[in-house]
Amino acid sequence: MAKASRLLEIITILSARRFAMRAEDLADRLDVSVRTIYRDIDDLRAAGADIHGEAGMGYLLADKAQLSPLMFGESEIMAVLAGIEMVGAFTDDKLDLSAQSARQKIISVLSDRAKAQAETQLYFVPKIAGSDNRDIAHSDLRDAILKTQKLEIQYTSIKGEVSNRIIWPLGLVAWFGKWTLVAWCEKREDYRSFRVDLIDDYKQIGEPYTLSPQRNFQHFLDHMRSSHSK
Repeated sequence: MAKASRLLEIITILSARRFAMRAEDLADRLDVSVRTIYRDIDDLRAAGADIHGEAGMGYLLADKAQLSPLMFGESEIMAVLAGIEMVGAFTDDKLDLSAQSARQKIISVLSDRAKAQAETQLYFVPKIAGSDNRDIAHSDLRDAILKTQKLEIQYTSIKGEVSNRIIWPLGLVAWFGKWTLVAWCEKREDYRSFRVDLIDDYKQIGEPYTLSPQRNFQHFLDHMRSSHSK
């Protein structure tokens, strides 16, 4: 990676973070030495970048409002716009509107050449009405996840067994064309996945839950990846 591209990548990485990032982690991400990262940080500061921190403590970009307009490569534009198409097709109308708003904001800061590339997007993902209770379930479940609110659900398993559970909704995962809600199940005292289209009824019970290092969506994903890699 050329130095100019690497400096831009460092700014991009730091601008996406709320907490400091170690030089070692930046070096691993960019496949360079830690010493190179130290020099790059010095060069960025000399150019006016407001980067807080020091060696051994990590770095944080303070003034994110002064960043230059977005710079996307052709494949990056294609990936972002394809992702926005998928949001519209597979989630809910509220999130679709947000995705389309984001699309306009992204396109508005692209160069003329990049805008032309965006106009020739190769992916179209049609919406399928009624899929996985699309317009209702996704919006309501996402609301409960964001507010860390417990849900009471009635669920019918693939075997036809009906059960009532109190769950902590943590995140949504797409498996082979079906959305599943990942949650902590109070009945089983463990993670459980519930297919969204098999949730017969659900409601917030007005009781919040508290995440912990051993009970959160990222912990579930890490455990799942670890299990699959063995």
